[in-house]
Amino acid sequence: MTRAEWLDYFETVNGRKPSVQEMADALKAGEFVNEEPVKAEETATAEPIKVEAEIVETNANPESIEGTPITATPATVAFPEGQAAVTNMAPKKGLDAKKKKFIIISVLSAVALILLSVGGFTGYRYVTGNIDGKWYSSSLGREYSSSMTEGLTDVDSKELEKYITKTAVTMKAKGSNAKVTASFTFDKETYIKDYRERVQKTFSTFGDLFKDLYGESFENYYSEETIEKELDEALEKAAKDSGQKYDSKTGETTTTLFKGKVSRLGHKMTITSVNKDVDIDGLNVKKGQELKVTKKDKKVILSGDGKAKDMTFSTENDTKDKF
Repeated sequence: MTRAEWLDYFETVNGRKPSVQEMADALKAGEFVNEEPVKAEETATAEPIKVEAEIVETNANPESIEGTPITATPATVAFPEGQAAVTNMAPKKGLDAKKKKFIIISVLSAVALILLSVGGFTGYRYVTGNIDGKWYSSSLGREYSSSMTEGLTDVDSKELEKYITKTAVTMKAKGSNAKVTASFTFDKETYIKDYRERVQKTFSTFGDLFKDLYGESFENYYSEETIEKELDEALEKAAKDSGQKYDSKTGETTTTLFKGKVSRLGHKMTITSVNKDVDIDGLNVKKGQELKVTKKDKKVILSGDGKAKDMTFSTENDTKDKF
């Protein structure tokens, strides 16, 4: 503020004019600024500033300072009774600082509580919607085993199912990707051994006749190599007809049943592709269909929307176990 404004402010507050020392202290503290200096030609006519103040006499002898420069020293100023001296002319605060702090803390606490609640719920949904890992559906595995047995019509066996081993319908999930596959291994070694024994029992009494008819003994005619070749051809044909792949070295048949995109927060899986060549009871999903994902007690359940039965997957493969 200007000097005039400060003088007016001081007089309003204290009911008197300031002393020289108070003005000097206020100027030094930056409580006001002097107006622009008076030009040289106006200095002679400018009236000196009159400052009225009551100054208490000191013990100094006036004669001792006669003729010497006067050094300004702090003066003790008399104030009207009950009026306190003003030493700090800083303006009063508008809103109490404690109230401001309380309001800010209250608002921040409310925001933090909301964020924690939302974050906790989101975290819970994310964790319970995480199905990363390897899961097995035993019910679908049994359906798959029956379906494959029925498809092996070219293999001459009344008890074909007992040669199908390691049957599994497996779901592998990682991040947002999930793939459900089906596989089984045909025990060729046991099948060939049992087949030769059946043939031998059948033609054991017709050894010479069999040789006369086929030009060689039944042991050579039904050699392990011959039986394995015919078996591989039958297994490969059955796999091809149902959109699967057969590995003659391992005897394993594999196929992808369907793929999907997993939403951990949404607890759902969207089907992105389906193998329509594999006909399994209990598996009736369509591309674009959304399945509800429920993870509980080391199990994952895919629930349909009326178009598919619930599919239950667990960490253990017990496909061969009976209901």
